Amino acid sequence: MAEYMLREKLGAKSIWDVSSAGTSAISGMPASSPAIEALSEIGIDLSRHESREFTAALAKKADVIVTMTRGHRDQLLRRFPEIKGKVFLLKELGTAPVAGDIEDPIGMSVEEYCRIRDEIAAELPDVMVYLHQTGGL
Repeated sequence: MAEYMLREKLGAKSIWDVSSAGTSAISGMPASSPAIEALSEIGIDLSRHESREFTAALAKKADVIVTMTRGHRDQLLRRFPEIKGKVFLLKELGTAPVAGDIEDPIGMSVEEYCRIRDEIAAELPDVMVYLHQTGGL
């Protein structure tokens, strides 16, 4: 959800290429129905999304890597120590950094997906500030 929400917020003319990948994802899987529904409520179409695994090639290419949880961040740092310095929790960016997780809603209800969608949305302005300071928008 965060990928599509950030991409929408940045707009079509953004210099940033936003994409997502999972630490335990199976490539080619569709988004869950609750995720599709949660984003459709705010006018974002997630129906064509396909999952992919986070790989060494993605690690090398990325300028900024944002994770939802400390567990995901720590797992990536163990697997790819070279990304230290460019991997952050979503809540660590921007003007009001907080060391907190955003829960993975996998297997939860649509209501929980919506709650987590709104939690992500609240963090996106800080992400925009960070990206602007890092390399412009």
